[in-house]
Amino acid sequence: MENKKTLVDYHIHTEYSFDYNCFVSPGRVFDMCEAALKNGLSQIALTDHYDINTAEEGTQMGLDFDQRRDDIMRAKKAYEGRLEVLHGVELGQPHQVPEKAAQIIDKYNFD
Repeated sequence: MENKKTLVDYHIHTEYSFDYNCFVSPGRVFDMCEAALKNGLSQIALTDHYDINTAEEGTQMGLDFDQRRDDIMRAKKAYEGRLEVLHGVELGQPHQVPEKAAQIIDKYNFD
């Protein structure tokens, strides 16, 4: 029986994340997908940061959830059969603003 490794990365930040560093990675959703394929991954989860408390206070940039979702959905379709692209989020401090956390989770139907 062949023991084949499956390579995945479930913690990838794109240019939509407040901690994105253009000097470390290309950042755009399709660039991240290309890098994943180049490195032999079969599945990735895009999990940009959104810290609810600081975003609500205005001390952290917000996250364009709609544009981000649209980019990820285009990537899911474009890479179908070659790379599974999961739509995730790294939701910080949801307990501090639980109503907002619930709204985000309900609206965006993350993988």
